[in-house]
Amino acid sequence: AAREWFDKSLEDEVKRYWSEQSLERDHAFTRDEYDRFVDQVESMFKVGITSSDMGAGWDDLQKNYEKKKTILEFTNSVRSVFADRITEAVDQIFSEVDTEGKTNKLIDYSEIQQATLLLTERHGLDVSEEDTLLFMRIFGGIREDEWREGAAGLLNAGGSDGSIDLIAGFLKKDPELSDGTLPNGVPKQAAYSFQEWSRAQDQSRYLKSLLVLATPASSSRRIGPPLTTIFAISVVTVVYNDFVAKSLGLPLLTLPTELFSLSAASLGLLLVFRTNGSASRFEEARKIWGDTLNRCRDLTRQAAWLESEHDRQDFFRYIPAFATALKCLLRPSDRHDLAQESSGHLKQREIREMLTSGLPPPCWVLYRMAAIGDTLSSDGKRQQHQLMSNNISELIANVGKCERILSTPMPATYTRLSTRFLLVWLGLLPMMFYLKIGSGAVFATFVVAFFLLGIEDLGVQIEEPFSVLPLTRITDKIAAEASVVLNLKQKS
Repeated sequence: AAREWFDKSLEDEVKRYWSEQSLERDHAFTRDEYDRFVDQVESMFKVGITSSDMGAGWDDLQKNYEKKKTILEFTNSVRSVFADRITEAVDQIFSEVDTEGKTNKLIDYSEIQQATLLLTERHGLDVSEEDTLLFMRIFGGIREDEWREGAAGLLNAGGSDGSIDLIAGFLKKDPELSDGTLPNGVPKQAAYSFQEWSRAQDQSRYLKSLLVLATPASSSRRIGPPLTTIFAISVVTVVYNDFVAKSLGLPLLTLPTELFSLSAASLGLLLVFRTNGSASRFEEARKIWGDTLNRCRDLTRQAAWLESEHDRQDFFRYIPAFATALKCLLRPSDRHDLAQESSGHLKQREIREMLTSGLPPPCWVLYRMAAIGDTLSSDGKRQQHQLMSNNISELIANVGKCERILSTPMPATYTRLSTRFLLVWLGLLPMMFYLKIGSGAVFATFVVAFFLLGIEDLGVQIEEPFSVLPLTRITDKIAAEASVVLNLKQKS
């Protein structure tokens, strides 16, 4: 991410420079123009670019690229000029940070703050709190070599303006934070409010449903390849029957209607069972998360029973931390960074311990909650302890239920049989339609294939429900309610 961040920053600087100089896109740079540009970038970073660095960069530019330089080629050349000097600048800063002389140790927050202060003073970078938190993503801390690489990326990017793009990139990995669909084209399921319900029940929903077929977010893009194949088969069938077979006296490619009448019922049952099975998994997943929300609310109320103020505050932190950990467990790591998302609820030491414990992260949090809850028993509150233990036990069970849904798909043999049966059936369909409507078989086959493939794809979309359910909204609600109850308890 830091490398992409750096590339974008330099490309933007190159484009801005070209714009100011009124140069054409395919302009061939002179040495003077090259030196002026490198000086301009050096004035931003202040890393000590020398004339020999410029000469080496110019030689590399002339040697490795054509006479007409593109934006990307020029950017790559300038980046190579700065690479060594930026590394030296980062190493110099790091050598002045008090790390107790340990190699590859996990740097704590105070050391990060010390280093970022030096970055700001010497290189004019406004290192924001968001930048500092990004350094702490990995296991609640970061090793010396990882910090050097990350700091070099920050220095190359030119400060906080780049951090905005980087943070936005992280947010866009969560489909609930942006419009559209998942990367694989599966539509996301939003949490409905009154406004969404009103829009869903509006009479214009029929027209909107037809219009959405032309948008990239619709399932029509997902079924495009098989639909194109079926369309091509129908075209070939009609062309052969209309021109080749009739002109050469060859037999027509046709099939009796009875073959499809007998097999249509079996195909329909396969598709219905497939879709119903996926719908049941989706419904069960939503019920599990609904129960999780309710029990987290109950635990938020029960946390008031704790006598120790320190234990009570820790318990309130662990409730949203559990929900966040469960969400991250059920989604790909490229969409959610557990260390980063847990940093608002857990301490750095706790994050590191959670990720290295060998336990599923949500179970680790629940065990910490259970340990705090056990203090109720020692305080003589056995009934309250039993009620709290029941909720924690049910949350542990919910983790297992979610893991079962995630790790156990529909039987592969059933899925493969349904797909094969459907594709063969649709591939032969134009041979039956040709007997009835001739060349119209192309259009008729396309319409039937579109909707049958859509039904099959519907089952695939919701078979893995956790990627499309609005889990982030649920976890945010749990965190917000825990914070409100804690504040009310402190005021009282």
